[in-house]
Amino acid sequence: MRAPLPCRSTLQGRDAVRSDHRPLPPPSAAPALSGILAVLHRDGRPVEPASVERMLAVMSQRGVDGVDSLLSGPAALARQHLWETPEDVDQCQPLVDERSGVALVFDGRLDGREWLCEALSLAPTRSLSGPDARLVMEAYLRWGEDVA
Repeated sequence: MRAPLPCRSTLQGRDAVRSDHRPLPPPSAAPALSGILAVLHRDGRPVEPASVERMLAVMSQRGVDGVDSLLSGPAALARQHLWETPEDVDQCQPLVDERSGVALVFDGRLDGREWLCEALSLAPTRSLSGPDARLVMEAYLRWGEDVA
C-alpha cells in the first residue's frame, strides 16, 4: 500500500473565498455540519485526485473553516471543516494513526471528555485540550467497533 498523501488545506478561515471566487457565507449562515467525503474503490484502482476535487466542489459551502483531504491508493477521505468547539480550531482531518494506519474523519462533539480520558488512562492535561477527533481515534484504537 502506498503511503498516504499528507493532509492539505485548500481553504483557510472564514474570510476565504471559494475556488469560484465567491465569498464564503457569513458564520450566521454557515451549515450545521462539516462536509465529509469517503471513497473506496473495491477493485483496487487508485482514486483520482481530480474526482475528489470535483466532489468537494459540489459541497463547498460546508468548508467554511478549511478543507483537508487524504488519498491513499484505492481510498480517499476528506473533511470540509466547520469548527464548532475551541478544541476543533486548526485541527487537520482526516487523522491518521501512524502505528496502525487507521484513518478517521469525525464531525461531532464529545460531552464526556473527562470520563473518556479516564477510561483510556490518558493524562487529562494532555487530552482535555485536544480535538474531540483525537479522543475518538484513541477510543477506536483501544476498543475497535465496540467504541460505538
